[in-house]
Parts: sequence; structure tokens; C-alpha cells
Amino acid sequence: MSRPTRARRRAVLATLALGLMAPGHAAPAELRALDMSEDGPRVRLTLTAVLDAPPASVFAVITDYEHLAQLHRHILESRVVDRIDARTVDVYTRVRGCVAGVFCRRFARVERLHERPPEELRSEVLPAQSDFAYGTVIWRLRPEGGGTLVAYETEVEPEFWVPKLFGRPLLASFLRRTTIEMIERVEALALERPAGAGADPDPAPAEAAPEGTATGGRP
Repeated sequence: MSRPTRARRRAVLATLALGLMAPGHAAPAELRALDMSEDGPRVRLTLTAVLDAPPASVFAVITDYEHLAQLHRHILESRVVDRIDARTVDVYTRVRGCVAGVFCRRFARVERLHERPPEELRSEVLPAQSDFAYGTVIWRLRPEGGGTLVAYETEVEPEFWVPKLFGRPLLASFLRRTTIEMIERVEALALERPAGAGADPDPAPAEAAPEGTATGGRP
């Protein structure tokens, strides 16, 4: 390959990477911090933001498992596949990722979520049922003024191969952009809910579903 051709290719790749770093939407009410790092094959993102909605409303939005597609455009489908107990649920999502028109594919993911309303939601990917070798998400919600201080953490390791020199920066940028968009949508949806709307902090134990069946609906 000639030098001018290599230079043009480098310029195109740099332009794509820079374009992905722009979120494309206004930031949440107050985005305080966002950090990304890599540890071997895993990409980790932490974000802190203040949303103009109470914790109960925010918690209700992020646990509306049948409607997670409202959180960002890349979620194609979501549903509850099993309610383990009153505070533990398995949720399936199907996501389409397409970064700068270069890497496009659909991913299946099943997560086990642990609820502590309205303060914390934790999840871990079940690799045997997912296109990810590893994945965790933690939402921590605290009242701040009339809103919510959100501390969000996620760490993922794709099961599929991602080229390190080009694909990994694109994956990280995609994760950054979609997380910011998701936080914006969580705030918008939480503001649409009546004041104080959210999960009952101490519901009665859920009845066990017959073995081999999936349960649906919100907790």
C-alpha cells in the first residue's frame, strides 16, 4: 500500500473515532464524571450524574423490564424470563450494535438482576445464555435536592472477537455514547411518572411460577 493510501486510511479511521466520541445529544441535567478503562479483554465505564427526578421514579424506570427498549434505540426487545424471588429476576434483551457503519451485529443477553429499591440495582450476565463472556451493571441511587444522584458502573467482555487496534476503541466509544443516551432517557421517562411512583420497598413475596415457565410484567 502506498504512503498516500495509508495516510488516507488513517485519516478516515481517526475521523470515525472522533465522531463516535460526540454523544450526539445534550448531556443529562448534570453529568459530573465519566471514566472508561480497559483490563485485558474487558471494558469498564463509570458515570456519575444528577437527574431531575426522585430515586423512586428513576428506580421504577430502570426496573420496567418489559419496556427497556424505551431507554435507547439499540435495544430491540426485552422481557422477563424468570422471577427467582421477590428481589431477583432474569431478564433477556436483544440489542443491535452498529458502530459508524463498520461493525454491525445483534447480541443476545440474559442478566440476573438483584433489586434493592429504591437505592440499588445490580446485574450480572449469564454467559451460557448470552453473547458476552462477562458483564456487570450497578446502579446506585441517592436523593440529592429534589432529584437523584446516579452512580452507574458497567464492565463488559464480549464473547465474540473484537480487533484490538480499531474495534476496541469503537466498542468503548459505542458504550460511552449509548450510556449517555440511556441516562438521558431514564431522566425523561422518570419525569413523566407521578411524584413518588416506584417499586414498593417491601412487597409481599412473589408466588413461585410453575417449573419451566417464564414470568412477565414488572416487579
